[in-house]
Amino acid sequence: MLGKKIQLQRGVDITKDEQESGDIPVVSSGGVSSYHNQATCKGPGVVVGRKGTAGKLHYIESDFWAHDTTLYVKEYNGNDIRYVYYKLISMKLEDYDTGSANPTLNRNIVHPEKVSWPPLDEQKGIVKYLDEFCDLEGEMTKKIEQAITLLRERRTALISAAVTGKIDVRNWVASVPENNEAAVA
Repeated sequence: MLGKKIQLQRGVDITKDEQESGDIPVVSSGGVSSYHNQATCKGPGVVVGRKGTAGKLHYIESDFWAHDTTLYVKEYNGNDIRYVYYKLISMKLEDYDTGSANPTLNRNIVHPEKVSWPPLDEQKGIVKYLDEFCDLEGEMTKKIEQAITLLRERRTALISAAVTGKIDVRNWVASVPENNEAAVA
């Protein structure tokens, strides 16, 4: 059962008016929503959206304030914190929504869930692999975004050149590659 591996706890309410200037992130269900001068939790930590964006996961490196719209992992029971984060992602906690109008995650529904759980050394290996994969994915995403930006700039320049008459497109004919190899190249 998940509740024997980790313990989820409801966050603590704090209004914007109650917050004092500081560098401690206040983590609500959607992520860091503001900053305060006090923490309710030591970092690193895992926070789960409880209301609104129920099931959304956040890994927080620093000390933080877990808002009452969240659940946070209060007890890791000797498990790797990053593994817990990845495990909770894999559980698709948004599927445990118990709310009607407003999505809500109830720890009493999640804690009894049966889960497979490897020993600590395997957790560390899984975390190493997933961290490397996520870093690679982030690099690839950044390159794709840069390519999209460049293509948009070139499209804008091409449209501008065609509209202003800098290039003549009156006799332009679209060419279709004869085979898939040419289309891929």
